[in-house]
Amino acid sequence: MLNKIGMAAVFRTAVLAALFLICIPCFGQSERDPVKQKIALLNQKAKHLNQDSTNQAIAYAYQAYLLAYENKLKEQEADAMVILAEGYLYNDIYDLALEYAFKALEIYKVKGTQEQIGANYTLLGWIYYDVENAELSLKYHTMAYELYKKTHNENKASVSLNGIGLSYQLKNEFKKAAVYFKQVLTEAERLHKKVLISAAYNNLGISSNNEDDYKQAILYFHKSLEYSTGQVLSLAEVHNQMAFSLVKLGRYTEAKESLDKALFYISQSSSNSKKENLLDNYKVSSLLYQLTGDYQKAYENIQKYNAIREEFLSKNKVNALLSMTMKREAQDKERQIKALSLEKSMKSYQRNTLAIIIVLLVIIGFLLYNKLRSRQRKNTELAEIKQQALNNKLEFNNMELKNYALYMSHRNELITNFIEEL
Repeated sequence: MLNKIGMAAVFRTAVLAALFLICIPCFGQSERDPVKQKIALLNQKAKHLNQDSTNQAIAYAYQAYLLAYENKLKEQEADAMVILAEGYLYNDIYDLALEYAFKALEIYKVKGTQEQIGANYTLLGWIYYDVENAELSLKYHTMAYELYKKTHNENKASVSLNGIGLSYQLKNEFKKAAVYFKQVLTEAERLHKKVLISAAYNNLGISSNNEDDYKQAILYFHKSLEYSTGQVLSLAEVHNQMAFSLVKLGRYTEAKESLDKALFYISQSSSNSKKENLLDNYKVSSLLYQLTGDYQKAYENIQKYNAIREEFLSKNKVNALLSMTMKREAQDKERQIKALSLEKSMKSYQRNTLAIIIVLLVIIGFLLYNKLRSRQRKNTELAEIKQQALNNKLEFNNMELKNYALYMSHRNELITNFIEEL
């Protein structure tokens, strides 16, 4: 199996170049602010030089970063940090690449767009991929994919799918990786993206190699070359991978020709990324010379391979990166705990407030009820008093009528007696 770091180098380079258009949206706009104009110009220069003259690009990006920092221009500061992270990734200085990528992400989460956040997730995915941390590479490529799907960005979503496939390939889950590469191929053909089509065929060929299906792998590599856009490192990678298939099939002459072609294309590039293609070339060459009995050349090539690999993937670098990752995750966890604690306190406060309001409403309701009952009682008593007074008045009138009737009866009797006496 070939060196995993080199599998996605060319495609990653193309993706990072495209992501620049997302992460630096202000470059195409006319800036009235001269400071912002200067920062944008420095970032443009840095991005243009990043792949082939990385050290010079880092110098320009750092000037842009300092200028943005001094003028408290957070978005421009993040833009510069993205280019710095890419530059350090090209130079295989992974701890600094990770540091600047995470700092930019923090700013974009507050002031940036969903596209900028997605691009940053993709950048983090490639950093972890290059240091062969499959789990974290998968994590960030998946986060990018989910974000792009949410924003309906099919182009970027298909690129993230490719990153997910490569992460599974890094985990030696080749059948699962191939499923993703076939999805990428379908999407790339639908979207007419030749670079992605070529990359998908190349990755499918690598998966076939790892499944010991070398004839199928060669078919995929030829398809990859058919859709190649002529990028020299891309051509070098495909020829390295095809040489491995040919060696495994015992077709040593063809394998040597493929390796020579790969070396020729590598020599045409000034990019620092070509070291990853050299790794593949030296490893396959060593295997070829070993099988053909030239053990001296086999030894020389494996020595070259080890020297380059140690140069950009030393144990110290990996440990530093893991330490930084653990520190970052601990900080994220601490922020989450604080947020949850604040949320819990808020919920507790809301519950207590609601309980107090309910108690107050019950008390107010009870008081209103008592007041209403008291008023009803008073009205009832008043009505009874009025009724009693009315009854007393009626009784008095009744007595008066009776007395008057007796008086009239007695008077009539007297009159009658008087008349009779006459």
